[in-house]
Amino acid sequence: MNTAIMNLHPTKLLIVCSLLLLLSGCGGGQRSAPVPTASVSGKVTLDGQPLAGATIAFHTEQWSSVGRTNSSGEFTLVKEAAVGENKITISKIDESQLEGVEFSEDPEDGLDEGQLAAANIVDENSEELGDQTVPLGEQIAAEYSDPDSTILTFDVPEGGSDAANFNLTSE
Repeated sequence: MNTAIMNLHPTKLLIVCSLLLLLSGCGGGQRSAPVPTASVSGKVTLDGQPLAGATIAFHTEQWSSVGRTNSSGEFTLVKEAAVGENKITISKIDESQLEGVEFSEDPEDGLDEGQLAAANIVDENSEELGDQTVPLGEQIAAEYSDPDSTILTFDVPEGGSDAANFNLTSE
């Protein structure tokens, strides 16, 4: 053992050892490795036409990222997507269908029924689409817009991609 440490007063030695033990325990256990990410862009079409104003999201267990399509249906994710297999959701809300929904201006009120509907919580006005329910105002089928039932995936390569293209159909 280092002679400088051995020559410490027993109280000081106890403090030094306690600090060393404390510092070695800092960090709260295992840390998860950072999620590797890469930039992603692409284009979304619906029935062969660019889908403007849609929200596209890439999801994994550990990471998610979103983007919005422009008038040409093109998007770039705001933050990078996780490298590897991602679940994709594409959503577009028709705000005209929410005209009768009243929103509270008072933040103290929390979410009222209209806000819950706008947050894609199904209500009595939602449409049945086969055996799936499409939330009020949603223009995109649940097989593309619902995180629990989407059929869309994309494998994000380490170098990113500018070819994340999704060709949706309304049928």
